[in-house]
Amino acid sequence: MRWPFFKQFYGYDFTYLLRERVFQPMGLTRTEWATQVASGLVKVVDDPGEEASYQLYPFDDGMGSNLHTAAREFAAGVILI
Repeated sequence: MRWPFFKQFYGYDFTYLLRERVFQPMGLTRTEWATQVASGLVKVVDDPGEEASYQLYPFDDGMGSNLHTAAREFAAGVILI
């Protein structure tokens, strides 16, 4: 399914689904689908020879790699799996 049609089919954005049906029920309060730079975000290092960046996709449609979490929540998720 193409993400732009998600809202048309289900009546809400993909990121809303993640927040309401995944993050909140799991108690993840520091995990989000970010589209803007915020103080809690950490830059991503893809290439050690280049400067790190936030690499935020500007739209809230689930297409970009905008899933950010705190290290503690990431570790807790790995343990749950």
